[in-house]
Amino acid sequence: MLIRSKEYAKLFEISIAWRNYAKAMNKRRPGSELNHNAFGKHVTRYTYAYISINGSALFGEFKNEIFCVSHFSPVSNRDMVNLLTKLSKDRSIKALFAVTEDLVLMLQKIGFVNLNQTIETYFRGEITTKFLLTN
Repeated sequence: MLIRSKEYAKLFEISIAWRNYAKAMNKRRPGSELNHNAFGKHVTRYTYAYISINGSALFGEFKNEIFCVSHFSPVSNRDMVNLLTKLSKDRSIKALFAVTEDLVLMLQKIGFVNLNQTIETYFRGEITTKFLLTN
């Protein structure tokens, strides 16, 4: 289900979402997560949340009617895989991911399509190549 992030904040605690996000980020890229305040500001400002009933969330913004996912907060690995699988099959929402190379194969296995295009982004002052995938 897609809801405004402000609605997500009424249903689930943002501090718990941040802990879930930080824990997941620390598994792949220790120290790269947003701090609690920055995460809270980001996900409650002009963003939407694609959520599971358990509270896992994919946060992002709409740009030209495309849901551009920027952050995730998994309650559990299984719940996040189920949520990603659901989004990969959801034809009512056009979704776009810009991810590092290590996440491309995992998202493809779930059902997302690699657009075979990349973009350069800045992350903590460094240029990072991101790969584009869609449902």
